[in-house]
Amino acid sequence: RDITATCFSPHMGDALPSQLNTIKYSGNVWLWSVPTFHLCLPQEIPEEVSLMQLVCAEPTNPGIIQLLDWYRGPREIVIVMELMESSVDLSQFVKMQRSPLSETQVRNIFRQIVKAVQHCHSRGVFHRDIKPKNILIQIPTEQIKLIDFGSGTWLYAPPECVARKSYAAVPTTVWSLGVTLYMILCGHLPFKTSDEIIKYRFNITRDLSEECEDLIRQCLSFSPKWRPTLEDILVHQWLC
Repeated sequence: RDITATCFSPHMGDALPSQLNTIKYSGNVWLWSVPTFHLCLPQEIPEEVSLMQLVCAEPTNPGIIQLLDWYRGPREIVIVMELMESSVDLSQFVKMQRSPLSETQVRNIFRQIVKAVQHCHSRGVFHRDIKPKNILIQIPTEQIKLIDFGSGTWLYAPPECVARKSYAAVPTTVWSLGVTLYMILCGHLPFKTSDEIIKYRFNITRDLSEECEDLIRQCLSFSPKWRPTLEDILVHQWLC
């Protein structure tokens, strides 16, 4: 397939060399390439591609970055995805603000994130790395898209994962959502070290509504069995 590509910015993902490009392919798209030796045997479909094929099948969800194509190069796998114009990752978006995001603003963003994750779970896909850097947000509209179905980031992992105990997909996801909600509201992470996660030491450093604080504390419950489901989150008083 003939593709004309122009690199416009470097990108690092999961500690692997990657590259963002704009290419001519029925409009602008996002081209992501990673070395093949990190991914799979020649005859195998890369895990990232397999997961995206599942979540991007019809009917699609507006909160998931769409997979357009993929192919195997001589030394890399190239994944072609839609390009979200005028977007930054959610971590950058928070840093760009002159003042903390309002609860109203965060409520709209967080609801979209939960619905996107819910869509993934409905397709049997457990997104193992939910965090602001893996969520794109379009600046004018504040529409979000979930990206990067890779490996987890320990500062967003629950105590049972950090302690290397058995864990379940939904409670682990809900914990990561709680950390993400805390971060975009407070501007920093609730836990700075794995020891703080295991010993469960955190404080909410911003004056928030009772409903908002309750949702954060529920998502960040130490025991997995005490955490709400995704459906519980969507009907929580703060999101309704």
